[in-house]
Amino acid sequence: MFVSAAPSPYERFARALNAGDLLTARIHAADLPRISLADALALTLLYAQADPARYDRAAARWLALLVDLPAVTIEEAAAAADALRRRGLAAPAGRRALRALMYDLGQPDAAKRLPLEPS
Repeated sequence: MFVSAAPSPYERFARALNAGDLLTARIHAADLPRISLADALALTLLYAQADPARYDRAAARWLALLVDLPAVTIEEAAAAADALRRRGLAAPAGRRALRALMYDLGQPDAAKRLPLEPS
């Protein structure tokens, strides 16, 4: 008899993110020992769509992860904050700026989480 293994907490989190299910993603994120910058950005974008009232707090948490990167300057942190401010990622210029910054900081996975067009 074949028994499949239950999905890991990360797999459940990733599935919820991909499905756009903010509540389930939040629940499974809490089970993770850490969350990557890319996954945290995807979660932040999900807040912008699904729970705008909590977006600012999610964006601030993502910025806290960003500034923990060793190479981040205050100018880069300010540019990221500017792109996130007031859901500025809905504007193509905000998405392009943040994508470029993520690539410059060696974070291609985070850059790829930013769609070229608003969803």
